[in-house]
Amino acid sequence: MKNFWKDINNIKKFISGKSLIVLFLDFDGTISPIKSTPKKAKIAPKTQELLKKLSVSPNILTVIISGRSLKDLRQKIPPEIVNLAANHGLEWVIEGKYNHVPLKSKYLRSLRLAKLSIKNLAESFPNIIIEDKKLGVAIHYRLLDNHQIIIFKTRFKSIIKKYTDANLLEVINGKKVFDIRPAVNWTKGNFAKSIVEKIVSQGRNPLVICIGDDTTDEDMFNKFDSGITIKVGKNNVSKSKYYVQNVDEVAKFLQLLIESSVV
Repeated sequence: MKNFWKDINNIKKFISGKSLIVLFLDFDGTISPIKSTPKKAKIAPKTQELLKKLSVSPNILTVIISGRSLKDLRQKIPPEIVNLAANHGLEWVIEGKYNHVPLKSKYLRSLRLAKLSIKNLAESFPNIIIEDKKLGVAIHYRLLDNHQIIIFKTRFKSIIKKYTDANLLEVINGKKVFDIRPAVNWTKGNFAKSIVEKIVSQGRNPLVICIGDDTTDEDMFNKFDSGITIKVGKNNVSKSKYYVQNVDEVAKFLQLLIESSVV
């Protein structure tokens, strides 16, 4: 990975004159700082204004893609941003049209049963936060101390094992969060690629830019070798081409896009 800003002149040349850019942005840790609880996360006013300006560009398709639920994203994203992908790409709204990955009843039943079992964990660990996301469920354990985390992880694994062993559910490990979802082999990368392939089928050749901070964003980075992929926070094992230090530097890049000729 290269430091994004050390290659900024080449990046500007690469962006300049592109007739269409598809910009995929993660939410937590990318356009909103990581907070102790999901509810506390919010986009800074300056970044909100940048997103609004990008949303009206005829040359940029901006898509927020997150592990959060669609309902949650709608509450936190400026209404001008109409392209949202939730649950790591399992459901989405693109240009006002809702769609989702078809899920067989066996996956939905397993998810429903797992949610019931997971809720019982809150009795033993009242500081965990359980986020029901309709097509998935997240357990945030950032508020547990180190000793509690060890016990919690053991209990959680014993609950979820029968579903993961049967390939009915999968667990995505995030930053102090377990994301449980149907094991349907569909990632952020699959979703992003489907959007780009549709655009290409219409005779356009977009430049793809992906920005994210977590392991689930690696799936996007891996799909777009010819695009600009940016990891928030340096990680030498990332598949991204570049890294920036933090959310503020992401906002700085969004400002660069706005100031460029593509907007």
